[in-house]
Amino acid sequence: CSGTEETLTVNCDRQGLEELPSNFPEVSRNISLAENYITRISNGAFTGLSNLVSLNLAWNRITVLQKDTFMGLSSLAKLVLAGNPLTIDTLEKSVFDGIQNHMPTLKELSLEDMYIPLRSQSLKPLRGSSMESLIFRANDFNCDLPGDAFSGLTLKYLDISRNMKLK
Repeated sequence: CSGTEETLTVNCDRQGLEELPSNFPEVSRNISLAENYITRISNGAFTGLSNLVSLNLAWNRITVLQKDTFMGLSSLAKLVLAGNPLTIDTLEKSVFDGIQNHMPTLKELSLEDMYIPLRSQSLKPLRGSSMESLIFRANDFNCDLPGDAFSGLTLKYLDISRNMKLK
């Protein structure tokens, strides 16, 4: 991984990583782990990174996120999980439920290209959150989109494009 002290950024993109590194500087504000081979992230994996604002985990092979994976990320504003084979059940337990408890400042969530069905109850934990941008692009939803799926959300940006099976 490489990093710069000026921007407090750690870039671990395309490093062939199979596990999450455990030595991120506590002052890190941006961490990118895109396009690796990471399959699971354990509880508290980001503990001590309370200054982290942006976390990019896109295009790995993540199938396991624990309930408290994102514990301690009280400053996180952007989370990118695009392109990982996560199930909606995993997302509900680790990400959606974790927003209020562990990521109260999360404003942008990217879940594109994940092939997940959307259920109306899935997004209930986001109601009343600081979420402004939700990206569900290219999930090829194989379901009817519930009419109330986004009710109660105060989004500035919602992308559900390239979902050919939406009705």
